[in-house]
Amino acid sequence: MAIAVRVFCLSSQVDCFSFGMFIYELLMLKMPYEGSASLTGSNINIRSHILSGGRPPLTTKVDRS
Repeated sequence: MAIAVRVFCLSSQVDCFSFGMFIYELLMLKMPYEGSASLTGSNINIRSHILSGGRPPLTTKVDRS
């Protein structure tokens, strides 16, 4: 049985984006794209949004409860 292997060429931009999403979660106390009406329910929509340069919204509303 053959094992399919995917090879990706990743750059330091991937590390920067991942770190940014980690910091976003710490500051906003929620996961990126959580509750985004236009992106809910589909990883394909989120992926295409990210690849087209979209980022999660930054808001000043933080639930402190």
